[in-house]
Amino acid sequence: MSMQQYLKPDTLAGLCQEIAMPEPAAETVCQLAAEETTLAAADFFGGLFSVQTGGEAVQQIKEAFAGNDPRGLRMLTVMLAAALKTKEDCLRRGISREVVRDTLACFSRFVTENYRRHSVWEFDRDFWAYRQLSLALFRVGALEYEMKAAGRAIGPAKAGGSVLSLHIPSDALLTRESLDASYRAAKAFFARFFPDFHYQCAYCHSWIISPGLQPLLPPGSKILTFQQDFDILEMEPDSDSYRLWLFQTDETDPARFPEGTSLQCRAKAHLLAGGKLGEALGVLKMGLL
Repeated sequence: MSMQQYLKPDTLAGLCQEIAMPEPAAETVCQLAAEETTLAAADFFGGLFSVQTGGEAVQQIKEAFAGNDPRGLRMLTVMLAAALKTKEDCLRRGISREVVRDTLACFSRFVTENYRRHSVWEFDRDFWAYRQLSLALFRVGALEYEMKAAGRAIGPAKAGGSVLSLHIPSDALLTRESLDASYRAAKAFFARFFPDFHYQCAYCHSWIISPGLQPLLPPGSKILTFQQDFDILEMEPDSDSYRLWLFQTDETDPARFPEGTSLQCRAKAHLLAGGKLGEALGVLKMGLL
């Protein structure tokens, strides 16, 4: 495949509009698409379409850019060019435009999240986004589902067994209705488009299902609604992965955490009093997916 056939400003502009890429980032992407330096990634472009080679391809592209990509937007340009091919592959399989759009909108979400933290248009999730490009991870409704082999035993899944890893996008609506709709749609999606992938369980490893949150959440909380769908297998009370997602900050001192929401206020007070939030590993309850 030729990277150049996808690295066209007009085509990339259309994709950026479709996935609601913020305009400043979209404009830069279209400018970079026309620059010779971006073509340095061409030799490694094909590696972005496999979870086995994606991580290595990202590193090779970074080296090819020779430091000429301080904000990661050249990498974003290359990955969006790859996303055009992924879109073609998905539509050829019959996957709906809605699922394709929602899956590839991760790029816009990542750029927006970074801007909220640093007030600069940057892209820093190259280490992650090749999963979407590789047809290994899809957003179906509220949640993302990643097909993978378990690195170790997880509930009923043995090490090496097929599992679905659930991810919670920052804009996910965690109502009972939206969660149930997502589970139903995902079950039908994988049965139809990946019939040979027989997952032994669906699991989540995240701060958002940590029991450490429960004393801070009011009855009827959407987070509690989501937590109730899982059987918790393990707790990691000392994990601070919540910083990025709950507080949207790189700060490590709780005294400097923002207090923009009621949960942030309660969680910050809890942490300053010596409490912990942590993260947990849980398996989705039988019958949900």
